[in-house]
Amino acid sequence: MQLKVNFFKSKETLSQDDIGKLLALTGIVFGAWIRLIPPLLAGFPINDGGLFYVMLQSLIDNGFGLPEYISYNGLSIPFAYPPLAFYIGGLVSTAFQIPLIDLIRWMPSIVTALVVVVFHDLARVILKSEFEAGIATVIFAFTPRALTWFVMGGGLTRSLGEMFLILAIRYVYSLFAKGGRKLLVLAILFCSLVALTHPEATIHTIIVCLLIWAFQGRNQAGIARAFSVAIGVLIITSFWWVTILSRYGLSPYFSAMQTGDQSPLVLVSNLFIAVTEEPYLTTIAVLGLIGLILKFSQRDYFLPAFYLLPLIIEPRNAANVVIIPLALLAAIGINQMILKTLKDIGASKDPQPNLLQKIVTPLLITAFFLSLLINVGYFSLQLSKNHLNPGSLDAFIWVKNNTEANSVFVILTGDTDSFCDGVQEWFPVFTKRSSLTTPQGKEWFAGNAFSDYRDYLVDLQKCMNNDISCVENVVLQMDLEFDYLFIQKTATSKLLCVPRGETYRGGNLIHSIDTNDSSYINIYKSNDVEIYAVEK
Repeated sequence: MQLKVNFFKSKETLSQDDIGKLLALTGIVFGAWIRLIPPLLAGFPINDGGLFYVMLQSLIDNGFGLPEYISYNGLSIPFAYPPLAFYIGGLVSTAFQIPLIDLIRWMPSIVTALVVVVFHDLARVILKSEFEAGIATVIFAFTPRALTWFVMGGGLTRSLGEMFLILAIRYVYSLFAKGGRKLLVLAILFCSLVALTHPEATIHTIIVCLLIWAFQGRNQAGIARAFSVAIGVLIITSFWWVTILSRYGLSPYFSAMQTGDQSPLVLVSNLFIAVTEEPYLTTIAVLGLIGLILKFSQRDYFLPAFYLLPLIIEPRNAANVVIIPLALLAAIGINQMILKTLKDIGASKDPQPNLLQKIVTPLLITAFFLSLLINVGYFSLQLSKNHLNPGSLDAFIWVKNNTEANSVFVILTGDTDSFCDGVQEWFPVFTKRSSLTTPQGKEWFAGNAFSDYRDYLVDLQKCMNNDISCVENVVLQMDLEFDYLFIQKTATSKLLCVPRGETYRGGNLIHSIDTNDSSYINIYKSNDVEIYAVEK
């Protein structure tokens, strides 16, 4: 007896659907490889995750009861963040005896690899073409922005939020298109999981669900389905939001809402600067623009609205969402504009166009996808360098063992975007000391003052190229006092937050202290870090 297994139908040439499946498989496999490279090479969580590490530990220490407050950086921070990712991470860590630092290192990348799989399912549903869905999956898998903020340590919640957001959109879209009890249950389930995982992903899920309703559900059945989803989500998530409201009211959320980048300048930059974060040629962004124009010309406005509306309503996190419709639009641009044009040329009886169709076109397409892979592969390798180096960790341990428990530090790294500065966020975790320059956690209670605080942090980090009076003047304006000055001299190689190639900082500042100011005593010196005690 002969067992015959065929993945594709037996035929001499592959159909477009077969090619689409192959493309999707390519995107899923290579997308996973690209997303696992950064933690593999780094040996430590990428960039951030220090605050989430403390939240995970607090949850485990509390016997998986939701803590009311956590202690981080000398602050008592309300545990108002949606807790699902922490429960999943904590249970995985406990069940398999995985150290939390390793969990935060690997879990975001693994989940982000799974996001490519669920994106393909969404692409099939919206594009209604296996071929275009395959193209879209490759493009999404190879888009740098689709991994940047998700494979970082803070991707513990961001990656799960993105996965549940895509699943929620997929089933809400199908629910309004087809109806049915099974789709209703799945739409409620995944919308609830988003709400329990990530606050900004929740906002964007609501935005896109309303958009789907506006395009597909403006009838009696659509209104009933929308109402059912909303009520179902409120009921399923009530165990959490009732607890939060009874503890803190809405004040933590009102505070957090005032700390985002909601200015018109952010909107304009997102609209006119490629959100794909491609380091060299912005090929995907251009293809997405072609697809956008095609959809406008066809008077099919859902995907253009899906792209533009998040940028307008919640610009801070919008780039993590609009890469979804952008990949779909790019696939449309490739298939309905570029490939169609090449096919029309190849249909000619002239032998030269036939040569173009049979040889040149496949070579061009292969070169195109290879260029995308090389582009994102290089990006992934650079991203792997965004982590604490051993010199910083050694300095942290020294601080913990050689300074007073109530010590207060000012940390200077030269990074003007403090949310891209892993030294700032991990310092309180390993040293158990307070840092005036670590913003994480303050967004839950600082309100309007958080924006001013971040402006001061920018000014303070610019003092790395100045003298010590610059530091003292900014700290005086902040009305704060500190005991130690921690200077990170070696910079982490970054694509987004600081200029590439900058590897050493603080020379002017250190020289001004060592030669002109006796009130600062050097108590620690290495190739990476210098620490000064302040005489008072």
